[in-house]
Amino acid sequence: MLARLAARGLGLAFLPASAARAHGDGLHVITVSDPPMRGRLALTWRADAPISPAARALIAHARAEFGEPR
Repeated sequence: MLARLAARGLGLAFLPASAARAHGDGLHVITVSDPPMRGRLALTWRADAPISPAARALIAHARAEFGEPR
Protein backbone atom coordinates (compact mmCIF):
# COMPACT_ATOMS: atom_id res chain seq x y z
CA MET A 1 0.00 0.00 0.00
CA LEU A 2 2.74 2.51 0.93
CA ALA A 3 4.67 1.78 -2.26
CA ARG A 4 1.52 2.31 -4.35
CA LEU A 5 0.90 5.65 -2.65
CA ALA A 6 4.49 6.77 -3.30
CA ALA A 7 4.27 5.56 -6.91
CA ARG A 8 1.17 7.70 -7.37
CA GLY A 9 2.99 10.75 -6.05
CA LEU A 10 1.15 10.82 -2.73
CA GLY A 11 4.21 10.89 -0.49
CA LEU A 12 7.31 8.99 0.48
CA ALA A 13 7.59 5.55 2.00
CA PHE A 14 10.12 3.68 4.11
CA LEU A 15 9.89 0.09 2.86
CA PRO A 16 11.82 -3.15 2.79
CA ALA A 17 14.03 -3.11 -0.32
CA SER A 18 12.13 -6.08 -1.75
CA ALA A 19 8.86 -4.11 -1.65
CA ALA A 20 10.48 -1.15 -3.40
CA ARG A 21 12.01 -3.40 -6.10
CA ALA A 22 8.61 -4.96 -6.75
CA HIS A 23 7.52 -1.64 -8.27
CA GLY A 24 10.28 -1.66 -10.91
CA ASP A 25 11.19 1.74 -12.32
CA GLY A 26 8.11 3.40 -10.85
CA LEU A 27 9.99 4.53 -7.73
CA HIS A 28 13.33 6.11 -6.87
CA VAL A 29 15.11 4.15 -4.14
CA ILE A 30 17.70 5.20 -1.57
CA THR A 31 19.08 2.38 0.55
CA VAL A 32 19.51 3.29 4.22
CA SER A 33 22.79 1.70 5.32
CA ASP A 34 23.95 3.63 8.38
CA PRO A 35 23.26 2.97 11.17
CA PRO A 36 23.32 -0.77 10.51
CA MET A 37 19.88 -2.34 10.54
CA ARG A 38 18.65 -5.88 10.86
CA GLY A 39 16.70 -5.49 7.63
CA ARG A 40 17.01 -3.28 4.58
CA LEU A 41 14.97 -0.12 4.34
CA ALA A 42 14.53 2.13 1.31
CA LEU A 43 13.16 5.63 0.80
CA THR A 44 11.06 5.73 -2.37
CA TRP A 45 9.15 8.29 -4.41
CA ARG A 46 7.45 8.52 -7.78
CA ALA A 47 9.99 8.49 -10.61
CA ASP A 48 7.99 10.33 -13.27
CA ALA A 49 6.49 13.32 -11.45
CA PRO A 50 7.61 16.39 -9.52
CA ILE A 51 7.90 16.15 -5.74
CA SER A 52 7.00 18.65 -3.05
CA PRO A 53 9.58 20.92 -1.39
CA ALA A 54 9.12 18.94 1.86
CA ALA A 55 9.81 15.65 0.09
CA ARG A 56 12.83 17.18 -1.66
CA ALA A 57 14.18 18.30 1.74
CA LEU A 58 13.69 14.82 3.23
CA ILE A 59 15.44 13.21 0.26
CA ALA A 60 18.37 15.65 0.55
CA HIS A 61 18.63 14.94 4.28
CA ALA A 62 18.54 11.16 3.70
CA ARG A 63 21.24 11.41 1.05
CA ALA A 64 23.42 13.56 3.31
CA GLU A 65 22.99 11.21 6.28
CA PHE A 66 22.99 7.83 4.55
CA GLY A 67 24.70 8.42 1.18
CA GLU A 68 23.65 7.49 -2.32
CA PRO A 69 22.26 4.06 -3.23
CA ARG A 70 24.71 1.30 -4.03
